[in-house]
Amino acid sequence: MRFEILRMDARLSRVELAAFRRRFVADLARAHLSRSALPERAPKPFLVVTPLGMEHWELLARRLAEERIHVRECRRLPGWPEVSTPLYVRALDGERLFKAWVFEALWRMRYHSGHAEVWFLAGLRDYRRLLKIKRALREEIAESLRTKIVTPGAIFHAHLHSIHAPEPADWRADLGWISACTQQPPNTEPTSLRPRAAAPA
Repeated sequence: MRFEILRMDARLSRVELAAFRRRFVADLARAHLSRSALPERAPKPFLVVTPLGMEHWELLARRLAEERIHVRECRRLPGWPEVSTPLYVRALDGERLFKAWVFEALWRMRYHSGHAEVWFLAGLRDYRRLLKIKRALREEIAESLRTKIVTPGAIFHAHLHSIHAPEPADWRADLGWISACTQQPPNTEPTSLRPRAAAPA
């Protein structure tokens, strides 16, 4: 199990917290607008492959195939640190927003502004199969990065995972945000499943 301690001496000022809150509220508004445009019969379910998971995309693709979980379509999610927050934060109180700010900082420290990918599944049967194994699968693909955060005002644990698969109650809300972040036309197949050019020797 990966585990480390990170001490953050700097406090988030009221001005910085207010700016972070404004950005988050604006993102929620974008997600709501996008969600309202979704058809009543929701599009395909999905999972998000985080930058941590992207390092092991071949293993993930193979394991999904072994579990008969079919991926039909993929879209790129650039700027993952900022994109991740509306997928995990459901409230606007100061404590949750501060933790969200820390999570974004952790993603940047490890992956800068690395991209993620959203992999759309073929249907609900695939989604149900994914939900049954998602917790075990994300540790199998890449062990979660566990960090104990020590700040002047709080101590808490942060876990960065390889995949994000929303629970049924959050599926439509998350899809609204994903749709807002992926306005480019979808690919016909997951980019991560295509052959990739070998790196120069």
